[in-house]
Amino acid sequence: MYIQDSGPGLVTFVGSSRIPRASDAHPLRYGSRRSHQLVVGEIIVRPHYAVGTDAVRGQGLGGLVTHGHDFAAFLEHGEVLLDPYGRFPGVPTN
Repeated sequence: MYIQDSGPGLVTFVGSSRIPRASDAHPLRYGSRRSHQLVVGEIIVRPHYAVGTDAVRGQGLGGLVTHGHDFAAFLEHGEVLLDPYGRFPGVPTN
């Protein structure tokens, strides 16, 4: 999930969700075959890690979805913010 500052008290995000079974009936589709859905509600996030970076600055939300995930570039232009499971030993956190 990418979070982008969108002004005072507002963020925009682009993300994806995986389910453990191979099916085109993802539970977040709510039975719809439409290309997009507007869902208003709460999102609970339990991060495995979080990285703050400027590596993707200027790409816009569409660019975030389609670009590759270059973790080395993310760290070169940022830092690990959260690492609750210790996935990056030796990498300093913010």
